[in-house]
Amino acid sequence: MDFAFVSGNPALDLAGTVLSRRDEPVDLLAVPADLERWVAACEGLPDRVTATPSAFAAALTLREAVYRLALDRVLDRRFDLPSLEVVNAAAAGPLPTVRLGDAGVRMSGDLPAVLTQVARSGIAVLAD
Repeated sequence: MDFAFVSGNPALDLAGTVLSRRDEPVDLLAVPADLERWVAACEGLPDRVTATPSAFAAALTLREAVYRLALDRVLDRRFDLPSLEVVNAAAAGPLPTVRLGDAGVRMSGDLPAVLTQVARSGIAVLAD
């Protein structure tokens, strides 16, 4: 299945990788290779990462934390503290490397760096 990138924000698009959350959820990130494909397809993230089992689990944890915080924001509730801790911890990690060249911008980094970038984009959108 193809991924939809409709929000303009990697964190919200990551949260959107679970379809039909209320009825019969469909997880588009069922295995680490799915996450690798999602990262490669997401604009503004490195195009090649390897998802180890622990990094894959961290990505799913971040996804659910972002989803919960976005829901809290929409419903005008106080942020869920455990979800805040997940997102803030992920945002404190290493960042991808960005290089400018004649061909444009090239971003590189491992999956933990990608998750840092995603968490920071989530903080930016949820802070508004």
